[in-house]
Amino acid sequence: QGLSEATIQSYLRALRKVVNSACKKKVISKDLNPFGVNGFTIGATNSRKDALTKEQIHSIMNFKILEGSKEDLARDIFIFQYLSNGMNINDLCKLKEENLKQNGQYIEFIRTKTRKMKKTQQTIIAYVRPESKSIIEKWGNKNRLPSDYIFPFYNNLKNKDINTGVERYKLEKITSDLNERLKNIGSQLQIPFPLTTGIARH
Repeated sequence: QGLSEATIQSYLRALRKVVNSACKKKVISKDLNPFGVNGFTIGATNSRKDALTKEQIHSIMNFKILEGSKEDLARDIFIFQYLSNGMNINDLCKLKEENLKQNGQYIEFIRTKTRKMKKTQQTIIAYVRPESKSIIEKWGNKNRLPSDYIFPFYNNLKNKDINTGVERYKLEKITSDLNERLKNIGSQLQIPFPLTTGIARH
């Protein structure tokens, strides 16, 4: 269906888990397991990741944009991600005031991707640079309580009994909107690949 090798492999690993579980519970015979001994090997892909040079980062930071516009927000969020050790956009949306440590000098959080994995939870600590602090002051929620989100993206989800489908839809909409503005900025700066929130991680 035109999916990338990495996506296909991700789906296949999930399928392999289901098949192996079915074999273990004797729902199906081990002989029917396509991933068994001498069976299908999923493999791995070492995909090339586009990354920006320091000069390109500076050009994005210094790009003249209408103050308070959606492009201004997208650029600032991208810079915040970049300066926060390449923070994932979902983790950024879920940042709360309680994640700020030592009077706001550091951000400490557990990656959403690993939160449910007891053995491999990944705690990230990022120094809050002056530029990052300015972005929080500019776009963040005001008069925050410890349990309040720093940025307003998930405000309407707070204290609601939501399922992962609702949260995922919200995240996809936020990411899509940000990426649309970032690609426009990247095009004007003649960056040779689409500028997206994901690039800030590389």
